[in-house]
Amino acid sequence: MTLPVLIECAFQEADGLIFRRRYSGEKDNDNDFLPVRVLPLAVLKSVEKHKSEGQLKTRYGKVSQRTRVGLLEANLLTQAIQTADSKHLSKYVQLKTAEEASEEARQNDLSEYGLGDLLYEEEFKRLEPKVQQQVLARVKGGGHPIAELSAELFWRASSQLVLWWRSKEQNVAAGIYCMSLDAALFSLLLSRVAMPQGTAICTRCQKVFIRSRIAQKFCSPRCGNAVRQAEWRAKQKENLRDAPVLITPTRP
Repeated sequence: MTLPVLIECAFQEADGLIFRRRYSGEKDNDNDFLPVRVLPLAVLKSVEKHKSEGQLKTRYGKVSQRTRVGLLEANLLTQAIQTADSKHLSKYVQLKTAEEASEEARQNDLSEYGLGDLLYEEEFKRLEPKVQQQVLARVKGGGHPIAELSAELFWRASSQLVLWWRSKEQNVAAGIYCMSLDAALFSLLLSRVAMPQGTAICTRCQKVFIRSRIAQKFCSPRCGNAVRQAEWRAKQKENLRDAPVLITPTRP
């Protein structure tokens, strides 16, 4: 069982409250409690699949592109660990290299001199090979994909373990409080990785999904049937190609 991920919200939307201790010298104020609500796992799925972005932004706030890339990177690492498939790890290295090289190149931006774009491109080209070697060393050399995944999730999922009052149930429970939506999404991903089924990436459509069994390769019966149909057709063509040619004898 995983702990619920909590984010701040308006009082009328709250599932409960987090109470804070008042220190000596502080005056009476309205900050003795914080209204929070549980962020459902469905929000993480919607962000990963780019679904209902308008509704998500209105209800929970905007999700940055950096967070979306980070979620994809974490899912690729999870897949690489669970399946031992080097393709997922290679894709992660490519994305992480581009992210880290871009960030380092931007630090040397000289846009006030009108050279920002030019310098950015040159810096990126210069830094990319070095950064790629650094990422490879972390996940293949002296490090391990599990260590990389742990660092990524714990760095991004900045959170605090709290006790909160559940209004509907009228009792106290443990929860994970996050000060931002981005941190809450990574906390959800962290809790999902810990689930027995784990996460997976569909081998046909590349969508992220939660497996109902360890060997599950497809996100839906539709994708599974499409792949099996394609394999059956390919096998039929191969059988026809390898079939012996029958020559009908002609009459004298």
